[in-house]
Amino acid sequence: MSVVRNTMYLTVAMVAQRILAFIYFTLIARSLGVEITGRYSFALSFALLFSILVDFGLTSVAVRESSRAREKLKEMFDTVLGVKIFLSLVSFAIIFAVINLMGYSTHAKLFVYLAALVMILDSVHLTLYGALRAQFNLKFEAFGIIVSQLISLSIGGIILIFKFHPAYLFLAAGAASILNIAISYSALKFRYGITLFPKISRQIFPYLFKIAFQFALAGVFAKVYSYIDIVLLSYLQGEAVAGWYSIPIKLTFSFQFIPMAMVAAVYPAMSYYYNCSSGRLQQTFEKALVYLAIIALPLTFGTIVLADKIVVALFGSAYDPSIIPLQIMTISLFFAFLDFPVGSVLNACNRQHLQTVCLGFAMLFNLVANLIVIPRYSMIGAASVALATYIILFLSGMILARKTVKYNVANLLWSFFKISAAAALMAFAVNFFEAVLPWYTLIGLGIILDFVFLCLFNVLTFDDIKYFWNMFWKRDTASFTPS
Repeated sequence: MSVVRNTMYLTVAMVAQRILAFIYFTLIARSLGVEITGRYSFALSFALLFSILVDFGLTSVAVRESSRAREKLKEMFDTVLGVKIFLSLVSFAIIFAVINLMGYSTHAKLFVYLAALVMILDSVHLTLYGALRAQFNLKFEAFGIIVSQLISLSIGGIILIFKFHPAYLFLAAGAASILNIAISYSALKFRYGITLFPKISRQIFPYLFKIAFQFALAGVFAKVYSYIDIVLLSYLQGEAVAGWYSIPIKLTFSFQFIPMAMVAAVYPAMSYYYNCSSGRLQQTFEKALVYLAIIALPLTFGTIVLADKIVVALFGSAYDPSIIPLQIMTISLFFAFLDFPVGSVLNACNRQHLQTVCLGFAMLFNLVANLIVIPRYSMIGAASVALATYIILFLSGMILARKTVKYNVANLLWSFFKISAAAALMAFAVNFFEAVLPWYTLIGLGIILDFVFLCLFNVLTFDDIKYFWNMFWKRDTASFTPS
């Protein structure tokens, strides 16, 4: 099975999963109200803060190492599962102790306990899918992602329709995780004859643990700056504020499958060109930045203009306080999108330790800044800190990447200026017609107008469209060669 076909399987699955997950969250927000939605979002974010402790980067290392030594795959993943049993117990104990020390209500603590159990189940199926990735097979994972999200949406929808206790929503998530475990375990057993069983190898564990530390460190940094804001908002400002803030988080996070898909397509080319052609590495890196800017900037400008209509239409007027934080956070899309190829080029060029340094600095800034601004500025402060964090992460990464990739700063800035101008003109036109056209029609109009302006400004050409297409469909490395 080709790398590109695997990429397309996972990309399509991620798109479908994000759409279904967004629909599900919209139903939750409209059905449960602001405070319970805040409690639900807090519980998930709180549990996810500890998810890296359960895995500790061991799955990523096992995938990489067993891909190079297939004969050790079973022993490596048996060890990872064995270690995870111990780490899961430790993580749950820490979660239990911390949430009780924070003085939350009984209902909130119940949500956190259930979210922690789901997080542990998720970690198990991610390890099993990791064993399939080591076999260069993502088809089962793609299938599991879509089917499990459908199961979660279906069970969760029934719970919401019949107004069962909101805690049962975690039953829907748990059922989806168990289904993923069943799919991945069955695929390993019946397709490859591999039966995994938790068992810690004294030879394998020290080897994996030594390598995994750097992965775990980067994971801790990323988890903290991604989820600490909603945890602090819930603790310092209350569940209602966390409920309002969960809207901009969900809306902006839903688009991250786009840079993930782009990176999945160009990362093999970056790795290849690092060894054979610095010029093509530079061109590929610059193209990835420009193409993601073409997508991110119209999303940013369009969301800023239509934020009030989108929030009210999807979630109801009870979520009006979410509008301004959404407008602030949507600006971060540009920097968040472009940070994906920056991180990827550092990893492709064996500079992953530099990416870890960037993540660590961003996490430290995010944590300290949130502790300072949230008590005074609440959601507006948290959204502003999130924006500043992504700016710092992107700019620091670009500075470090320049030591390896001599990208043309002037050309990139000129391209970003033209893309911004096209997006601004599009937003102006959308704002002009806002009073007479429904918001969903304005989205379609905005896409058409932005495409026209990009072509007029000579930002997007036929060769660019062809190159973008080839990144996802051509199977040879040469197809990544920029025009």
